[in-house]
Amino acid sequence: MSPTTGALATRRGWWILASIASGCLVAASLPPSDHGLLAFVAFVPALVSLRRTSYSRALASATLILGTLFLWAFWGGWPQDSVGSRETLRVLLGFGVLIALPFSLYARVRKWSPLTVWALTAVAVLWEALASQYLPATLAWTQHRSPGMLYLASATGWWGVVAAIWATNLFLARVFFLAPTRRALPSVLACALTLVGAALAFPPSPRSETALQVIVVQTATLSPSHIAQLVGDRQTELLILPRIELTLDEAEALASAAHAPSVVLTREGWSGIWNPSEPNAMANRTTIRGVPVYVPQTLKAPLVHDLRALGSQVSLAAIPRATAESPYQALAAWDAAGLTLASASLGQSVARADTAGFSRVTGPTGEVLSDIPRRQRDAIGSAAVPASPTQTLYSQFGDWPLIVVFAILLLWILVWGLQRLGILVAGREAEAPLRILPRVERENYSRN
Repeated sequence: MSPTTGALATRRGWWILASIASGCLVAASLPPSDHGLLAFVAFVPALVSLRRTSYSRALASATLILGTLFLWAFWGGWPQDSVGSRETLRVLLGFGVLIALPFSLYARVRKWSPLTVWALTAVAVLWEALASQYLPATLAWTQHRSPGMLYLASATGWWGVVAAIWATNLFLARVFFLAPTRRALPSVLACALTLVGAALAFPPSPRSETALQVIVVQTATLSPSHIAQLVGDRQTELLILPRIELTLDEAEALASAAHAPSVVLTREGWSGIWNPSEPNAMANRTTIRGVPVYVPQTLKAPLVHDLRALGSQVSLAAIPRATAESPYQALAAWDAAGLTLASASLGQSVARADTAGFSRVTGPTGEVLSDIPRRQRDAIGSAAVPASPTQTLYSQFGDWPLIVVFAILLLWILVWGLQRLGILVAGREAEAPLRILPRVERENYSRN
């Protein structure tokens, strides 16, 4: 560690400012701000200030980042009703939990190696996989507009995206403490070239011969005349409405006004696909012109596990939502980002209709086929959805990245245990006995 950087990193009070800076960078990288590249450097200030400190300091830093996220939400444009909602607090708490464990382990690391960086990355990914079962939050949301990261998600799910974010932050934090002559700039350039190469290799969406014409509606007023005015003369085979309760008479009048043979709507608290020819029946799975359509019943994101279980049985997932009206809605933005990542990971199209914003149709490779501006309250989006899903590596093999990172973690534990027992000696320690020899004898010894 160079003297200048070491003094800066250990200065009293520096870790507080660094943690606040990391919190601001994380908030700016998340939707709806969508400055996704900042996620790859967001944790560097906090990690630099936490090197060789304590668990309590690491937990305090994670708490400061969480507090900064909340203040950013309160003063940075997110509506107060959204900030105070229980679901928003669960998401923010989820980010705090995701950060706390990797920070704590990083603060106690004394000896560094490339394997250490990957082991901490493995811990972060496995911890997020476990926490995602209870807290709906993931750092992968920051990359929902990055073609290169969506391409990576098609092979690894969003676990690969999370691993790329943590590995880059940990690597840059480690490089900060190297002497200027030893800074690994070639490695940084190699990472940048890899990301650029992944972006250039982003494949176009496959276009099948047959497609389903879909219209998503973004409005809080589901009167038949209003919907007919929005749809106009557009031809549609599936009309997807926001999650607003309708009676049977209202549904029939609305379908007739929009000239829609199938409608995704909500009745008696249940969302499904409704056909005017069978007014008393609703289904959450059906096939329309050869395109298998699925309407999930859960309102929480991510839905990737439910969609992956169906696999090739689903080509289009129709998601009705109802979000409180606001020009800047955080929960809706996070939900839309998660659905985009799920679409790219599984090769399935996703159509999301909301009352307040972020209504869009996403193709099977994560590209946006139709997007309605979040500030436009009464609008529709039309797109032709491919009839068949795209086969991705993640949809075929599932959570295989978790097995890989678990193997890396086991390897690191094995190496650490052998070093503690004295069976395996680290590189610098192996060279230490040679330093007491005269220079000529040392060179001869190394040569032999």
